[in-house]
Amino acid sequence: MKYPGYALLKALVKERELTLSRAMKLLPIKFGDYRDLYPLATLYTDGFAGVNLEDEKLNKKNNEVAKMFYAMLLPKGTVKSDGLEDIKGIGWSDKLIFFCTAKTDLFFAEAKNKRVERIFALFTGIVIAVVSATVTAYLKNCVFA
Repeated sequence: MKYPGYALLKALVKERELTLSRAMKLLPIKFGDYRDLYPLATLYTDGFAGVNLEDEKLNKKNNEVAKMFYAMLLPKGTVKSDGLEDIKGIGWSDKLIFFCTAKTDLFFAEAKNKRVERIFALFTGIVIAVVSATVTAYLKNCVFA
């Protein structure tokens, strides 16, 4: 199963910077509103992605950040309602740039190290099993025959 946040994070590491419109192309569209931006908002609020803007609204909860990103994605002057409030379009889809943070690099470095350790442990287990089976067969045929 491919998680949208993970795919987005991999693209961010590969390209080092993504505009909001480019990031949106990497996310699956299920609802057509700010809820589609939750993976991106979570990456931002958890420190895996940074943005080139300083805004006090971007230091809030995931749903507020997702709504802010959605407003930036909407064309300027557009108004969409989420049922509780109206979201006014800002039109900054190409101005908002997400960049990779050190936390992201560390995350992928740790994942790579874990993968290498698992492969090494598997290889070691296979070698031990083969050697053990060979020694057992040898002892059974030569010593106890």
